[in-house]
Amino acid sequence: MGATDDLVRNIFLTEGLALSFFGAVIGFGLGIIIYILQKTIGL
Repeated sequence: MGATDDLVRNIFLTEGLALSFFGAVIGFGLGIIIYILQKTIGL
């Protein structure tokens, strides 16, 4: 009983890709917001 090596590998790969993707999206969004604030308010 238990997960096969391929299943464990796929779970780690999927989780790693999802974490990387969402981290990049959040970082890109925050970067744009900070850029806009700097241009409009002059931070």
